[in-house]
Amino acid sequence: MIKSDTFKTVIPSKIFEAAAMLKPILLGVEGQSREIVEQYGAGICFEPENQEDFLRKLLVVKNDADLTETFRTDVLDLHMILTGSDWLKRCSITCER
Repeated sequence: MIKSDTFKTVIPSKIFEAAAMLKPILLGVEGQSREIVEQYGAGICFEPENQEDFLRKLLVVKNDADLTETFRTDVLDLHMILTGSDWLKRCSITCER
């Protein structure tokens, strides 16, 4: 992503979409979005406009199955907070059985 002051106050809709799909978030913006991802442990952030940092963080997510599973659990919690609903968690627990 491009470094921009706009992204410091705007939350990209992709965060909501990733949370709904239970996918770890790989985020390259600063500000509120980064705070959300870090606070809820829903993914990993890289420095905007830094290709090396992006690739390094991508490999971390790709190669660390335990970390990815942790992100999956935490992104589910983030989804519940964003939507105010736990229906997805109930569905996820049912589907895993």
